[in-house]
Formats: sequence, C-alpha cells, structure tokens
Amino acid sequence: MGQVDYASTDATDSVLKKKVLFLNADAAKPQCALYQAGKRYGAAMDYCEELDVTYYEVSSTQTETLPTPSDYDAVIFNYQHSSMKMMPGEYFSHCSLAIGFLYEARQKPQDSPMHFGDQTCGQLFDILISPDPTLESTPNIWATDRIVPRAPRFLPVILNGRHIVSTFGFPSPWKKLDEVVRMMNAEFESGTFRLNFPRASHQEGTVNRDSQNDQYEDMLVLLAEVKALAKPGIEVVVTHDFMSEEELIQWLHQSDLNVFLSQETRAAETGGALLASADVAIAAQRPLMVSDNSETRHLKNFIFPDLTTAIDSQKQLNLATELASANCSPDNFARRIDECVNAFL
Repeated sequence: MGQVDYASTDATDSVLKKKVLFLNADAAKPQCALYQAGKRYGAAMDYCEELDVTYYEVSSTQTETLPTPSDYDAVIFNYQHSSMKMMPGEYFSHCSLAIGFLYEARQKPQDSPMHFGDQTCGQLFDILISPDPTLESTPNIWATDRIVPRAPRFLPVILNGRHIVSTFGFPSPWKKLDEVVRMMNAEFESGTFRLNFPRASHQEGTVNRDSQNDQYEDMLVLLAEVKALAKPGIEVVVTHDFMSEEELIQWLHQSDLNVFLSQETRAAETGGALLASADVAIAAQRPLMVSDNSETRHLKNFIFPDLTTAIDSQKQLNLATELASANCSPDNFARRIDECVNAFL
C-alpha cells in the first residue's frame, strides 16, 4: 500500500456550522456491537444544531480513500483499539481536533488501550467522550448519556402461559447462563429461556484454535451444558441468526423478562466497560434484570434478587419506558456533542 497524504491541500470556506467528521469502524465487519452502536450514535449527531457532521464508515479493506482530516474542524472516532486497528497512526496527527468517542465506557476512559504504540487513549486524543452517565466530566473527558434506541411500533405480545426469559449478545463464556436456568428451575413450573448468540464478524471464517474462534467454540460447549441443567418443563432455545436492531427490539418485547448476568471477573478484565446490551433491551420496554457489578453501575434500578421479583416490578417497567422515550434520547446526546465540540473550537 502506497503512502497517503492526509494533509489538506485546499482552504475550507467559512461556514456557519463547524465541520465535523464522524468515523465509524469497521464497515467490513457489520456483526459487531461497536459498529452497530456507531451507526446509532452517528445518526444521533444529525440532531446537532451547531455542527455539520459527516458520517463515514471506515473499512479494513480500504483505508486509502479516507477523508482528509484537516478539511474538518474536528474528527470524532468511534474508537476501540481492536475495531480501529486499520487506521494509520499518522492520520490522527493531521486532525485539527481529534476526539475519541469511547463506546466501551470504561471507568477510566483515559486508560483505554490504543491500537499502536504503548500509549493510551488519553494520550492519543485531544478530547474523550464517554457515554457513561455515572462518570464525572473533566476538561478533557466529557460524559454523556447513553442512547436508548427509539422503540418501534410493537407487535402484540404472544401469551402462551409459559414464562419467557431472554438474553442476547455475542458469545462469551463469562455470561452466567447456568445461573439463569437454575433460577428458572426453582421459580417456574414451565418456561422458555431464549438465547440469541450470533457469531460476531471477527469470529467468522476463523478456524484455528489459537484464534478468536476459541471463544465461540467454547460458548457452544457451554450452551450444551446449560441445556442439560434445565428440568422438565424448562426449555432452552438457542438461535444464531443476526437480527437488525428493530428486529432485536421486537424479539425482546416478546419476553416476560430480559436478563443479562455476568461474572465479576468480566468487569475487571474490561476496565468496568458498561453493559451495552441493556441499551437495546430497555428500548423493548419489558422488565430487565442485570448483575450487580461495575459494568452495570448505570443500571442500579434493574438489580433484583430473583426472576419473579424482576418480572413483577411495575416500577421497573415504568422506568424502562421513561428511559426509552426521553432521558436517553438522540436529541439529548446531540446537544451534549454540540456543547463539547464548541468548548474546544
């Protein structure tokens, strides 16, 4: 690959709105939670009133045609060290203002790893934006609310007398699926535990045991063990199809309870990155239950001792509806982005 000159050659005309480039990656791997989130937050920036935001999807198969960064007043990267590893290091230095949008939302976003050298995101970017409502903002680290997707027109909930408990995500052995089945065995005479675990894009086509495929294959073994735990009357149904965001919300809306339990060690391994699955689950406006650890520090109203209490909690359902309709809206996020970028330009 030849050298690319990322320096600007033409002066930018004066405009009323500041020009901002939002880079989302990796378009070549759409079955990625970070990429899907980038689409959601990128679309929300259309609501910015003081910024002219250009959305651009970076592909790991084609980086020679990246937009010239110095043609913009600021460049916002939907950044995670593995999903943006295709970005040339020199690209960042040509940005007039380099902003890292860190969807992972670690407890210390400035310590998030970067994809080259031995520095951290706090050293790579001029500003960090973290969608963590529990984070205290500093001059160079800005906290924002998370965006809960707008709920579609829901299909009627199908009632068949069985408790429907659901979860989804990309396969990971730290999910406490066995605990969910044990609670269902203890609390219900009959019920269905639905699990949707599509293979992530970075796992597709991997065949070697020293690759990302390890995690997926280990998950398949775990799923077989989970199924074996279920007593008669409790069914465990696993699907692997990748659903669009709207399809996923509709699927979750058919649940009596959507549950996301994880091992304590997971939060330690990820620096306390927030549980992203909950954003979509809240949009489904059905009861939600999560583990009590640092990755759910923004979801304390969704922690319950058992499945039955979670399902019967009317207060929790009202909170989910409120969050989905107002507090975590694209409009609020866009206003915060306007405020952040303008503070530095």
